[in-house]
Amino acid sequence: MNGYKLMLLHGAGGSPAKWRRLSPKLEEYDVQAADLSQGDTIQKKSAALSVDTSTVLIGHSMGSLCALEASGIQQPAAVIIVAGHPELPVHEHVLKKLKEGTYPAGLFHASYGKKVDAELLEEEKTDTYGGSTEQAYIDFKACADYRNGWNRLDQLKAPILFVYGSEDRLLPEQAVEKVRGVKPQADVKVIEESGHYVMLEKPEETAEAILSWLEERKEHL
Repeated sequence: MNGYKLMLLHGAGGSPAKWRRLSPKLEEYDVQAADLSQGDTIQKKSAALSVDTSTVLIGHSMGSLCALEASGIQQPAAVIIVAGHPELPVHEHVLKKLKEGTYPAGLFHASYGKKVDAELLEEEKTDTYGGSTEQAYIDFKACADYRNGWNRLDQLKAPILFVYGSEDRLLPEQAVEKVRGVKPQADVKVIEESGHYVMLEKPEETAEAILSWLEERKEHL
């Protein structure tokens, strides 16, 4: 199984650096963090990915949409959705503020759990508010416009794991129930005391969830 490669797909307005706390803990595998800044739709972002039957797609938020879309272009070995969902609606207020050049403070603070590490939060403030609001707008708009996630999930033949933060306030209500309504065999693991950026807030627990799931399924991948 260690011959498989893990492709990490970041969320809207982010970069490969969003995986900085998790990727070292996955080093027993070949790990690649993709840059999704190219393309203004989920379809275009996904088409640029190099995926084959040795690839395990691991997508966070917007990256989860790209993972699902890419799985319909080329069958991966497995798909892991981290704080993601087949549809990610974005409030019009958020898009309006981003288009005007401002990252909404409410969105930033809603992205993390109640007990988020203060040092991490400061790192993220610098990264988020110092980043490109133009790119964030493109990415969030791509999420809002994407409508093919449920079809991709339904058609997916590879095993899939959903990793959720117990305090995630950005995902749709009853996300787990909705996913299992379409894909009953989907596996789900919940990371306690974590918000939307589960791989930053709880990297050890997230790595354990991913690695243990891959180990359980290595005979089938």
